[in-house]
This record gives sequence, C-alpha cells and structure tokens, in this order.
Amino acid sequence: MIGKFVLSRTLTGIFVIFAVATITFFLLRTLPGGPFDAEKKLPPQIKKNIEAKYHLDEPVWKQYLFYLKNLASGDFGPSYKYIDRSVNEIIGETLPVSVELGLISLTIAVALGSAIGIASATKPGGAVDFASVSIATAFVSVPSFVTGALLIYIFSVKLGWLPAALWGSPAHVVLPALTLAAGPTTRL
Repeated sequence: MIGKFVLSRTLTGIFVIFAVATITFFLLRTLPGGPFDAEKKLPPQIKKNIEAKYHLDEPVWKQYLFYLKNLASGDFGPSYKYIDRSVNEIIGETLPVSVELGLISLTIAVALGSAIGIASATKPGGAVDFASVSIATAFVSVPSFVTGALLIYIFSVKLGWLPAALWGSPAHVVLPALTLAAGPTTRL
C-alpha cells in the first residue's frame, strides 16, 4: 500500500517537473527578445558566435531536446547574468544558506505555532485565543515581503537592534527567519 503511494507520488512529481520545464521552455521562446538583447549592440559575427555557443541558432525542437538532456543530467548550463559561472556553481554556493534558513524558520514556526495553539486551546474564546486569531489573520493576509520590510524598518532602522542584510552571524539570521516563519506559524 505505501509502496504504491510512494510510486504514485514519485511519478506525479516527475510529470509535474517535466510539465513545468516544458511550459517554461516554450513560454520563454514566445517572449520577444533574447538573453543578449539587453547588451550593447553586438557586431553580427559576435552575436552569431554567442548564439552558436548556447545553441540558440538551432531549431526550437533541437533546443528543447538539448534542454531536456541537460536537465536530466543535472546540468543547468551557464549563467547568462554572471560571466564564466554555471548555474550549478551558483546553486551549490547558495543552497546551504537556503537550507539553513529554511530549517531555522521551520523550527521557529513549529515551536511558536504549537505554543500559541496550545495556549489558545486552553481557553477558547479568551483573550489569548482572540489575539492569536487576529494576528494569524494578519500574517496570512500580508505577503512575506511586506512582513520582512516591516521587520527591517522596526528592528534595523528604527531600533537598530539587528542588521538589515548580509549573512554570517546569528544576528543576521533573526529577521529572515522570522519573516519566513510568520506565515507557517499561523497555519499550525
């Protein structure tokens, strides 16, 4: 029973990834312009060489097969934004920070959400219950980028207690972790 469920979910996940990759590929091909159009006017030969390097001179169906082959092998190609860097390198450098921040936020959300839920359940309709429902409604309604900006304004700009940016010390983790934990805390 569990094996069938896991297989079903795995196949569904593979299909969803394939569908999203396909839709993304073709939507990007329908947009006007290209990845190198924002650059200064390039001589035709240089533009042709760049297009050949990235297979943009091939028919769309060949580009699509090349794209799928690279995705299947875990090669996300070169970054168009950062010269001489691959997307895999960028992900490799930033993924550990994202995982750390995600785990800290999840821990905060579970701990706070459980504590608030237990406190609210002890006296249904009481002051704690009313306050928690009101705060939960606010955090569910407000997007996280607004919550983050508000936390930065209060705790960094006005009070000067926490840094507004960067990463490195535990103090740098507080505001992003609270911002990411705010929504899930209210849903527990």
